Order: sequence, then C-alpha cells, then structure tokens
Amino acid sequence: MLAEESHIPAVCGISTGKSSLESDQVSFDRPNNNINGEEYLLGGDFNAHSQRWGYREEDSRGKQLQEFIAEKHIFLLNSSDSLQLEHNNRRGWPDLMMVSSHSLAPICEWDVLEEESYSDHKFVKIRINSNIYSPSSARFKTAHGGHCKFVNLFKSKVQALRNLISNSSNEEEFNETTTSIQLEIHKTCKQVYKIKNVTP
Repeated sequence: MLAEESHIPAVCGISTGKSSLESDQVSFDRPNNNINGEEYLLGGDFNAHSQRWGYREEDSRGKQLQEFIAEKHIFLLNSSDSLQLEHNNRRGWPDLMMVSSHSLAPICEWDVLEEESYSDHKFVKIRINSNIYSPSSARFKTAHGGHCKFVNLFKSKVQALRNLISNSSNEEEFNETTTSIQLEIHKTCKQVYKIKNVTP
C-alpha cells in the first residue's frame, strides 16, 4: 500500500469461525512482528460479534478480539452503522480494519461501498489521506443538532474504552488510553458532524 510516497504494510486474513481466535491471532502476529515498528493496517473477516462494530450481542470471539485490540494498542476504523453483509435475511459486520497507531487512525477513511460485489460481503474501501484535519485542529459544527446520534454511536464504544482505562497501569499506558479515547470521540464526531472551515 502506498500513501504520500511512503509504504504502509497491510496484513489481511480470514477467520472461518472454525479455527480458534488464538490461532488466528498468532497468524496475524507473525507478519506484525516482522514489520519492525512501522505503522501498518490489519484487516480481515474475523467472524467475531461485538456491539462495538455493529452486532446486537457479543460472543466469545468478539470479546477475545477486543482484548487483542487493547493488548496490541491498535485502533479500529469500523463504524457500527455500516452494514457489510446481507444474505438470506442475515445481517453482519464481520469485516474489520484496524491500524497500528494513533497518528495513522485519523487520516484513514473507512467506507462500505454499495456497488455490486458478487458476494454476500460488500466492498470495503480504505483511503489514507494525509491532508485530513488532525484531531487537535478539527472543529465540528455542533450548533444544529445531531447529538443523539453521536450518543447512540458512541455508546457501543464505551465498554471497550472502560476496559482500556482499567487495564492501564503506568503513565505510558494511560497516555495511550487517553489518545484512544480522543480518537474514538473524533471518529464518532466525523460520522455525525460536519467539519468547520477554520481560517488560520
């Protein structure tokens, strides 16, 4: 993957649900360990259920995957309101995309496309845009409502963020947790509000 003349490694995979999530994590860890501190994208069909990415309930794989995300300090790009799978009255959000750092998360745009994919899964488009506003400078138009939508979208992320806070035990971990909370708020704001044009 190429962005602004710098390469960003992408690790992709599929989990059928028949293998254990632990063995899937080992498979994802192998290439990640060889990236040597570089930023990377991690994506795949994990067949894991969690309210954080759209399901009504959480299964054991969803819980394990959230623990993996917290342990690796990676950031989920998915939004819970973007359906990716519709087949025989089944609806799902199995395709997840994550990034390795807080600096990469705010410049990534994640969208489910409506064009025909000839599969029960929809196409997911990831765009890396280095010209996007950073969380520190973005100002959102909040005067015209949308707050209930923000609250409803953010509710699904609260438990995972609470877990991050509970699992933080030193200054570095608390700093990373604070960054994660800010990024989740920023990402949810981007889904609900328009960005103000701020003149320097």
